Amino acid sequence: MDSFEVLELPPSSTEDEVRKAWKRLMLLHHPDRAGPKATEKCQQINAAYESIIQKKLYAVTVDKTTPQQPHSQTSFGIWPITPQDFEELIALAAQWERERGGRLW
Repeated sequence: MDSFEVLELPPSSTEDEVRKAWKRLMLLHHPDRAGPKATEKCQQINAAYESIIQKKLYAVTVDKTTPQQPHSQTSFGIWPITPQDFEELIALAAQWERERGGRLW
């Protein structure tokens, strides 16, 4: 069964709509409310929610990565660090030290 079908949503749903549908269905099918027989349905709802959210996060990350700024060899999770980013960080640290008269490191 498709993740969107489990959450009773169209594939064009936004992240907020997915979250609201997940919450509504979890309140309806949670084992503490619906009994132990609802455990499997609850697990399906959670798996569908995680699947959709992960795909949406991946899509956002891929959209933000352009040919002009590919992921560098040193990246942390979904935040790619390019040499230009590193140089800007060092420049900001130096500026902070000059303005405040102290050492950042």
